[in-house]
Amino acid sequence: MMRYFTVAAFLVLVFGGCAKVVPAVSEYRINQNTYNIQSTSHGCKEKSLKVGQAFSETSLMNLDIMYGIGEQTQYRYTQSKWAQTPNAAITSEIVRFLQKADIFASVSVPKSRVKSDYILETNIEDFMQYFSADEKSSVVKASLTFSLLDTKDNSVVATKSLAIELPSKTLDAEGGAIALNEALKTLLEQSGVWLDESCR
Repeated sequence: MMRYFTVAAFLVLVFGGCAKVVPAVSEYRINQNTYNIQSTSHGCKEKSLKVGQAFSETSLMNLDIMYGIGEQTQYRYTQSKWAQTPNAAITSEIVRFLQKADIFASVSVPKSRVKSDYILETNIEDFMQYFSADEKSSVVKASLTFSLLDTKDNSVVATKSLAIELPSKTLDAEGGAIALNEALKTLLEQSGVWLDESCR
């Protein structure tokens, strides 16, 4: 009996020592925020809007969470991922925000076949965390350009570029994701004010 116990203990030690511990990958998502905006214009209350799929660099079309150090270098977090690509998540959040903002009679998703009076195009120019060269501090930068298009003649009604920089509370992917969520919320609220004014 003792011999079997010794063999079993030996096997556990041998194979247990060979086991490689793989750290879990943390996933972060762009939250569905609560927004503070109230439409005061009635210019688009009877108009329909389709939100186009956002344009962006390819780095925002996959699940890698990228960050920059100093002026030139860019890396990806190895143990952290986005739950949804930033491009798709930001597009979905724009749709959700505008559906609640009550600026237009209806707001449809990019894949909708419904014809609309307007199309909103969005270009994501920046959406990333940046560390200082000594890596002792970090900020996030978010920059979006919106174009409101009239579908009758494909003309540009109005264009607006919005940008914000916020500090991240912690020097990791979680701190960056939290700050980027806050930055997106602020930019979308600003875009709502701009759209409301463009409809006057």
